[in-house]
Amino acid sequence: MEYSELDIKLHVHRDCLLTAFDHTHYEEIIPTEYSDPTSVLVEFMCYLPYSNDEVVPINKSKKIVIIPPSGILTHDDRKYLYMFEKDGRYSYHKYLLYTKDHPLIKTRGGYMIEDKIFYHDGKIYLGLANIPWYEEFILTSENSKVIYNWYDLREYISAFIEYFYEKELFTICKLDRCLFELQRKIFFDGLKNCDFGACSLTKQLKLQRDFLFASVYVLKYLIDIGNYLEAQRIIESLATCGGLCDDSLGVNHRRCNCG
Repeated sequence: MEYSELDIKLHVHRDCLLTAFDHTHYEEIIPTEYSDPTSVLVEFMCYLPYSNDEVVPINKSKKIVIIPPSGILTHDDRKYLYMFEKDGRYSYHKYLLYTKDHPLIKTRGGYMIEDKIFYHDGKIYLGLANIPWYEEFILTSENSKVIYNWYDLREYISAFIEYFYEKELFTICKLDRCLFELQRKIFFDGLKNCDFGACSLTKQLKLQRDFLFASVYVLKYLIDIGNYLEAQRIIESLATCGGLCDDSLGVNHRRCNCG
């Protein structure tokens, strides 16, 4: 079986919004001569911590689109939006899955679901045994199991997932915003009395600003060379840094990746 990437374009905006747009021509890759939908798209985001904790999809990031028999999707079905709640390492996933009505599953001999990933009635399954033609299509623990953790789908690419897209990305949009807020506060506080250094609070702000400058510089370097794991370790350390998250400095700590 050959595998192909879906034609997806990702973009992370300065306001921490991720947009993904699907340019794939589904009418060219799915059978369009059937009256019932034969394929669906599942789309989601995962947060990848530095530790080895189990990775699970972010619930509110999940999106399911049933591809119409024509294979032609609307603009809204092609567009995906996700707002990052914190900086760090993420992965974006999109998979095309077959339904029970796909001709490679629904055959004259019955439903050929064994060792295949498929979608049915809001859930994703791994088939354990085929359902012969003379039996009704009823899913049981004997012939299938539910894939609850969609992140595990990456392990089943060989199990009848022909079209997919996976992309790891790293965002520091909140730290960038925090740095901007600090620099703007220092600037306007200095303009009030034409005093750019005498105030002890201004000095404290500048120390925090300089620390953030150094942090962002290191993080951007690690991101550029693709060392997302080390960058994630730094992000998680910054999130516990008391000075960075101190509201007494007049900066919204939520913009600094602190909660």
